[in-house]
Amino acid sequence: MEPIKLHTLNSDILCDIILSCSTLSDLYNLIRTHPRLYRSFNDRRRLILKTVFRTQHQDADIGGKGWESRRYQDGVDLYLKKLKCKNPIDQVALREALWPQYQRTIPSERSFKWAASLLSWYQKTGLHQDALSLADKALKKTIRKPTYATFETQEFLKTVATLYASWNRIPELTRLLQSTINRLQPNSRNQISWIKQLATVYRNAQDHSDGPTASTYAEQRLELLRVTWETCSQALGPGNEDAKYFARELTSEYRARGDDGAITPIYLAVRDAMARGSPEYLAWSRFVIQQHRKNADDAAVLRVLEEVWLTVRNGVKGYRVWADELSRQYEAMGRWEDALGVWEFVWSGVEVKLKRRFDNQASKYDGKGTALMLIKLYRRYGKMDEARKVEDTCEAYGVGLW
Repeated sequence: MEPIKLHTLNSDILCDIILSCSTLSDLYNLIRTHPRLYRSFNDRRRLILKTVFRTQHQDADIGGKGWESRRYQDGVDLYLKKLKCKNPIDQVALREALWPQYQRTIPSERSFKWAASLLSWYQKTGLHQDALSLADKALKKTIRKPTYATFETQEFLKTVATLYASWNRIPELTRLLQSTINRLQPNSRNQISWIKQLATVYRNAQDHSDGPTASTYAEQRLELLRVTWETCSQALGPGNEDAKYFARELTSEYRARGDDGAITPIYLAVRDAMARGSPEYLAWSRFVIQQHRKNADDAAVLRVLEEVWLTVRNGVKGYRVWADELSRQYEAMGRWEDALGVWEFVWSGVEVKLKRRFDNQASKYDGKGTALMLIKLYRRYGKMDEARKVEDTCEAYGVGLW
């Protein structure tokens, strides 16, 4: 019989010949024997590699007993890690070959590592639809399971979330995030991290939507922030960093809606959780004051200023600023004697410093500013004798006023 010449065979027959290989090593040796074989392989590279590697794996795992062995799976991982593939599609094909085996073991640690790796290679090779299909199927199986709090599971879900976000698949992304949040330990750092991500997704979706859809996302974001703020502040305390984060986000939402009445209680809750007189206490007090001023509630402004005044100490940064603001508020409400009393109290502290540190320039500078404010108020309310006493004291200590 006349021998068959390879160059006379069509590509389908050549492909069948190639697919008869039982290992990647056999495949490598075969396609090097003839250019037609290599071209046929290259034309169907992904299919052939996937089929041959699956055959190699099945032959090595006769009866299926070895597959459940961690040692066996580690060997597969090491084999692929050492394998040098110049064409990235090869990495896709080899992982696709074994994915059905791993898929059956979801939600095992190894199945998620394999899925994340395959997703990564899909994206590197531009096979976005394959990536989305894999993500959808794996996610569907994952969500059906009672829990998925392992590190590998979280990493896989983050990969899927990134994929959905890049393709603007907002409904699928929000379902993924909500399902993940509901299954994690309440108020844990892990859950809070996912909640922050979901809040960001809602905001971005709102910004890129119109009409009722945008309103829906806005309402969902507001409700998420409100519930999270309430649970965090109750479980962790309003002063917790995560609670403060959601307080800021929630008040920002309320402000955008013009719902000023809902903002002040949140500010007060956080402020009261801070150590009195601390920089954070003063900062949140400032937020409260600004909100009261916006609502034209002078009595509430004064109440907060008086609370702050009891906590700040003479000489600390911002002391005179708070004194000036409290004094002005008293004046605005017709309580000029109290306005004078604030600066008289500040001046009494300055006098003590001047007596102790007569030649200290910082004390003199502080004394000048305080004296000028007090003298101005004395003259405004006809207390000329008191004003002259302050001027004489300044002259005695070498504090130049004019």
